[in-house]
Amino acid sequence: MNTTSFPNANAIGDLTGYRYNTIRIVANSSKFDMSTMVLPSALEEFAIDSVKNFNFQTLPKDKIKGLRTLSNLTSINFEYIPESVLLFNRLIVQSDLTGNINLQHLVGLDFTQLDYLSLCDNINLRTIDYVSFGKLNHLYFAKLELFLCCISCCKLCQITNFTVTQESYDNLNYHITGSSCASDTNLGCAVVDSGTSFVNKTACTSINGKVQNLWNSSLWQACVVEGKNPTPVPTTVPLATTFLPTITSPTTNEQSHSSSIIIGVVVGVVAALTGLGLFFWCRRRKGNQNSSYALNQTPRQTNQTTAANTLPGTAPSNESDRENPGYDLTPLRPLRLELLDLVAIERLSSGAYGEVWRGTYGRKNVAIKRIKDKSIRHAKKFADEIILLSRIDCPYIVQLVGASWERPLNLECVVEFMDMGDLYNYLAKTTPHTFTWKQKLKSIESVVFGLIYLHTLELPIIHRDLKSRNILLDSTKGTKLTDFGESREVEDDNDTLTNNIGTFKWMAPEVMMQTSYSTAADVYSLGVVLTEYSTHHSPYSNMINPNTKKPYTQQHLTAMVLKGEIRPTIDKTHTPVQLQELATRCLSYDPNDRPSTLQIQQIIREVMLQNDKSEW
Repeated sequence: MNTTSFPNANAIGDLTGYRYNTIRIVANSSKFDMSTMVLPSALEEFAIDSVKNFNFQTLPKDKIKGLRTLSNLTSINFEYIPESVLLFNRLIVQSDLTGNINLQHLVGLDFTQLDYLSLCDNINLRTIDYVSFGKLNHLYFAKLELFLCCISCCKLCQITNFTVTQESYDNLNYHITGSSCASDTNLGCAVVDSGTSFVNKTACTSINGKVQNLWNSSLWQACVVEGKNPTPVPTTVPLATTFLPTITSPTTNEQSHSSSIIIGVVVGVVAALTGLGLFFWCRRRKGNQNSSYALNQTPRQTNQTTAANTLPGTAPSNESDRENPGYDLTPLRPLRLELLDLVAIERLSSGAYGEVWRGTYGRKNVAIKRIKDKSIRHAKKFADEIILLSRIDCPYIVQLVGASWERPLNLECVVEFMDMGDLYNYLAKTTPHTFTWKQKLKSIESVVFGLIYLHTLELPIIHRDLKSRNILLDSTKGTKLTDFGESREVEDDNDTLTNNIGTFKWMAPEVMMQTSYSTAADVYSLGVVLTEYSTHHSPYSNMINPNTKKPYTQQHLTAMVLKGEIRPTIDKTHTPVQLQELATRCLSYDPNDRPSTLQIQQIIREVMLQNDKSEW
């Protein structure tokens, strides 16, 4: 990552010509002028050192909407922070993290190299979970200036979750000693109040933790868990920075005027895809698209914290399920949502295997998905889907908000809400005249972009269940892929899969035969989806068995597809010729005859440019 440092700066102006993707500002001035600041569109990280009173409140949001990362936070006033910005420190800061940030939750942080931590003024601090402490000598809580080098939580702290590993617990006990709330100014003391309650015992037990006293005081406790802090995600996913989900706290009641901020751990590797100068950045917001059917705006994850919730009607599991779910919950814990902030409103759909609810998380509309089969096998598969989705950061794929569970077998997946529903139902409600090809092409292009992202990862992902019901539409955010329950990573370019996965009408012949298959299977499914865009009908729905005068059964259709005797119908009257030819190529019996998703994107773009002024 290329960067330039600007030492002793006192102002920042128009940087649109800046050619690197990282800027580091160092200033000792109490007045730092940002009134004329314009950040370059490619800027990904803004590192700030010693800039006092750095206040986003004075900045127009459009000036920083592309910014994703702030680092090296010292002496900065965060009264306002844009949703697009992800705060992180990597804990490069070795000596000081000032207390003028209004934190409510600290989750997944590495403080092993930190010897001084000030959390003064953070009177709303609620959660300290999976924070690694090393040789920490000075730790400040709450605004109590009498105790300069103490953990001071006298009456102002309301922390109910303090989760550490055994190693961090031992470090805290060794380096910091405890005292009462009288007046102890010794270095390394812990000042507590008789009303302080640090651990929710029920929550601690649910994660196999043990409540233990700190500093020989029953007034100061921690939930101690075995092992190391959970590793959120691998660091090898290309094309996008992979994040431990942004953890912020929704504002509530009298604190609604103050934006709470969470510092989270950021991991990931940036990789550039050469050749086509690939069309999208999954790491920042997209620019405006002038279209009545908006398709390409990048959503951002917002509120994610650390408790749980369950939907109305969720069947209780027995107590043994709570104690031992039968699968590893560790990767899900950083994704766990706040109990009181997740609300289910109405059921949107229900099928044989699961159901989807519309709800809210904080102030954000969300969709809440849960499975009906509560077996360990299905719960683990569902957990794998959530973990996979947490590694994806792309504007053409539905964004994960987090996971929720009261008991492990009642796991729920929470994603962003798409207000127009799925493509299958939208096509059924519209006609070629009301859903025009100009709009369809933009929607199709978004689907293709989503597949390109999946197929060009360092470990390519095959969706394996691409169909119109798994393509969602939104009046603002456009078209996105969803439902990764059947998706799998391919370990090598030559690796193939053999499981018979997917819905048969969209399934490639090689998948039906349970022979080896690759990303070309998704291309076949895309070809079927193109016929749906063309006809506004489910594939094969117009084909009647001449012997029975009824629609073909699944067995008949499968047999004919395997013989290469049948393909879904295309409406040749209302479909551009180039799209008809593309669908035919995608539906080729031989996977090697199908175009790649990159080739498909080029074709779609050419059709869009050639017919930009036509009246479809």
